[in-house]
Amino acid sequence: MSVEKKTGFSFGFSKTKQKTQIVHTQAFKDETLIKTDEKIDLISSIDSKKITFQDKSLNEAKKPIVIPCPKNQTLIDKAKKSKEDVDLIDNLEKKLETTEKNGDAEAIKALIAATRDKKESKEDENLQIPIGEKLDEIKELEKVDEPNYEAIDLEQFGKAALRGMGWSEKSGIGLTNKRSFQVVEPELRPKGLGLGAGFNKKSKTDEKDSSENSNLKYRKGAYVEILTGKYQNEYGEILGFDDGLNRVLIKVFDANETVSLLQNFTKLISKSDYEALSKRRRR
Repeated sequence: MSVEKKTGFSFGFSKTKQKTQIVHTQAFKDETLIKTDEKIDLISSIDSKKITFQDKSLNEAKKPIVIPCPKNQTLIDKAKKSKEDVDLIDNLEKKLETTEKNGDAEAIKALIAATRDKKESKEDENLQIPIGEKLDEIKELEKVDEPNYEAIDLEQFGKAALRGMGWSEKSGIGLTNKRSFQVVEPELRPKGLGLGAGFNKKSKTDEKDSSENSNLKYRKGAYVEILTGKYQNEYGEILGFDDGLNRVLIKVFDANETVSLLQNFTKLISKSDYEALSKRRRR
C-alpha cells in the first residue's frame, strides 16, 4: 500500500522599489553648496569602558561679548514720548472721523477717550511722588539671577562694556575717527621760574648747537652765553651754583661783574667758541 505524498504550495509578496535617478543641476554642481545635518562628535580619549568626547564649545568660534548699556531717559525724552503719544491719538481720531461708523470704530473711540482722560489725570497729580516706576525697576533688578563671574574673563569685561556703549575694534573714536593718538607730554617749567613768566623756546639752530655740544655740562669753570635780561648776548664763566633755586653765578666777560641767573636763561658753549667770541669783542 503506497502512501500518497501531499503536495503543498506557498506564495509570498515582494515589493520592488524603483531606483531614483539623481539629476545633477547647475545649482548643486558645487558639492560645497550641499548642506548635511549630520553632526560629528570627536573622541578625545577611550578608556576600558568609557568613551570621552571633545567639548563642542571649544571647537566653536567664540563670539565677542557685549554688555548692553542702559540708556538714561531724560525729561526731554519723556516730553518727546508724551508728545508722540498725543499726536498718535489725534491721528487715530481723524482717521475714525473719516471712516464709516460701526461698532469697532465706536469701541476704538471709547478706548482713545479713556487713554486721554488717564493721561490728563496723571498730569494733574503733580503732588504725588512717582515712586511706582522706580519700585518696578528695583523689582526687575532683584529678579536677576546671581551672576557667574567665571563665565567672562576679567580682561574681556572692559571691552564688552565698551562694545555695549557703541565701541568697535575696527573703528576709531572721537570726531576724527582715529585709532591711535600721539601722547602729548607736558613740558615742565624750569625750577625757580615764577608763575606767568615765560621762557625762551629753543629754535632749530639752538637744537643743532645743543646736539653738537651734548658733551658739555653745567659745572664750575664752564662757559655760557646769556640769552635774556640785562646781559643778553653776553658771555661768561660759571663760578658756582645755587642748587636750591636752580641759579648759576656767572662772571660776565669784559664787565668785571658777577651775576646770578636762572640756569634756563643760559646756554653752554665750548671753550674754543668762548675764546673766539672774546677775541671779536676785544677788537
